[in-house]
Amino acid sequence: MPMTHAGGNVPIRAVFGGLTDVGHKREHNEDHILVRVDLGLFILADGMGGHNAGDVASKLATSSLVSFFEATRGQTYFGIPPEGYDHLDVDGLRLLFGIIKANEDVYRVSAAAGAHHGMGSTIVATYITRDGTVHIGHVGDSRCYRISDGEIEQLTHDHSFVNDVLRAKPDMDPEQLAHLPQNIITRALGMREEVEPSIRSEPTIPGDVYLLCSDGLSGQVSREEIHRIVGTGQNPQQACQMLVDASNAAGGKDNVSVIIIRVDPAQPRIPAPSVAVCRRCGSPNTPGVATCQRCGSPMH
Repeated sequence: MPMTHAGGNVPIRAVFGGLTDVGHKREHNEDHILVRVDLGLFILADGMGGHNAGDVASKLATSSLVSFFEATRGQTYFGIPPEGYDHLDVDGLRLLFGIIKANEDVYRVSAAAGAHHGMGSTIVATYITRDGTVHIGHVGDSRCYRISDGEIEQLTHDHSFVNDVLRAKPDMDPEQLAHLPQNIITRALGMREEVEPSIRSEPTIPGDVYLLCSDGLSGQVSREEIHRIVGTGQNPQQACQMLVDASNAAGGKDNVSVIIIRVDPAQPRIPAPSVAVCRRCGSPNTPGVATCQRCGSPMH
């Protein structure tokens, strides 16, 4: 399914697909994906919590972000940004504050007593604006990759215990690193009252492909295999199915979700017809005439 924007001076057309799957080992799918073409939003969330609370968290995270965008159409001020986000333009700030609002909504339910107490969710979202810029925001270990010029690059940095240790000790021995807990995330929506999303922005370029995924893909399928599958030239929906199949073939230990967005050059517009056709007799007429030049019927 396509959407069309202008990327700088180059019109672009974003063609996308998405898929989520429970996998082979889990009883419930706690991932959720949501695409709103009219808002330029592509969202993926990976929930956590017992008794299906993760499913509630991921759906609330995605719907809350969409609701924020619906409520802020045409708005250019969203509040004073937290420290460290001064570099963002108005669209980047919109994504930032949208994720912050999603955290507030998830935390409100998570902090309350009841079946959903302690629930949380990761989130990764891309927001493609009408000038062709893509803004990428995330919390947790759900990822965004870009495949461009034959290379694959991870654009998000997992909010994980391992990465926090590496940030403090970048020269840590690989053997020591291998003994650290690998699946602990240090940020998630609903984990705390406040959240620190990571936001980055870049221009879209025709030919680029963006992949959003949960750790059910990145933890099961190698980056090289992901690159190979996305680079096969399949349409985005077919590539999504191939990625999910690869995750399940590797054991399907977790829910797996993917969204693929391919940036194509916009298709040329079909020129307006040089004649007006009468609805009654089908005769061609000079554009703009009030009545048919042959049968006299009204043209409108």
